[in-house]
Amino acid sequence: MNVNINKMLDDNKFGISEVKNLSTLFFEEEKMQLGEEKLNLTFSKGLHLYYGSNSYFVKSGELKIKVNVLKFLLAKGTVLDKTINLYNTVIHEVEHSKTFILAKNQTVYDFAHFVDFIEYISMIARYDVKEGNVNLLKFFTISRSIYLNHPIAISEIKSNLEAYKKTLENFGEYLSDSKKENYINIIDSLEFLDQNIEISIDENNKPRNKYIRIFKYLLPYVKSNPEILDEYKILRRLFDDKGDLKHIYILYNDITSENEEFMFRIITQMLLIFDFDLSEAIQDLNFKKYIENIVVKYNEKVIRSFKDTDKGKVFVDNKKLLSDNFKLQKQNVLYLKELTKKYDLKIDSGIVLDYKFGRNSKNNPEKEQKVKK
Repeated sequence: MNVNINKMLDDNKFGISEVKNLSTLFFEEEKMQLGEEKLNLTFSKGLHLYYGSNSYFVKSGELKIKVNVLKFLLAKGTVLDKTINLYNTVIHEVEHSKTFILAKNQTVYDFAHFVDFIEYISMIARYDVKEGNVNLLKFFTISRSIYLNHPIAISEIKSNLEAYKKTLENFGEYLSDSKKENYINIIDSLEFLDQNIEISIDENNKPRNKYIRIFKYLLPYVKSNPEILDEYKILRRLFDDKGDLKHIYILYNDITSENEEFMFRIITQMLLIFDFDLSEAIQDLNFKKYIENIVVKYNEKVIRSFKDTDKGKVFVDNKKLLSDNFKLQKQNVLYLKELTKKYDLKIDSGIVLDYKFGRNSKNNPEKEQKVKK
């Protein structure tokens, strides 16, 4: 990081010029690594605004990150505290922007950014968002959806995770032991959430399967607008040239050493939300072992999810959200159990159930229909 922290602390100044200069230094370093010319930094001054924000302009492809100078000037704390907060904010907003940068590259395999992007496309489709047609009611509905999902949005989890990791890496030596431990706990919590959150909250404040909601609107949108595959090439991971969803056996055959982890998470979620016919593909014994491994790994993940729930609470202080997410995961385990019987899969791991959770229990989240391909 090209910033002389010791000199800055000795000067003990944090005015308008310091906020702008530091923001620019932090930003330009990230921009250089990304190599994205259309990513730009601007400044605002408004008490009602966030510390930082980001915008994506579809037609021009321009990405803007905005730092609220006034918020940082009026913030409490030492010069070091404000500098760390400023760095964290810039990294957080750049990470948000990466979603649209990476989406144009078919060979970038970042699961969180991929899901963030297809969730963005599904929201455009769900609310029929076009330039100039967002009326007050639609704006309110979209804003409410974003607000309800903010704590568990994969974009927020990913952006916070990268921001806290880089902040600890670059400012760790200036943190007290207690603050450093707090950072480590937050990072652990965000990593837990990144691996486990599978719900989203609908407009009626009810928990839903995030991936069912995404694909319900994504599939018809891509089918009707196949040209989107040329601009956002990452979608070609899932769709063919006509805009049809690929079968998971085709995805399985596209696995390489570079995309192995990414494809594993994608195929796992597709197996859970689509009712694919695997009768022919399962004759390939390597594919069958792959599906068996998905079932085993998912079962193990749900067990860890139950054991490590307290980790999630460090960042998401909402027991109901985490409880609803765990119930959905257990529903998924039951579905995988049905697949295991249907295709005679050999599974050694146990499943997660408790006496409160049954198919007709009032504690169940509402069971959703699989997405129609």
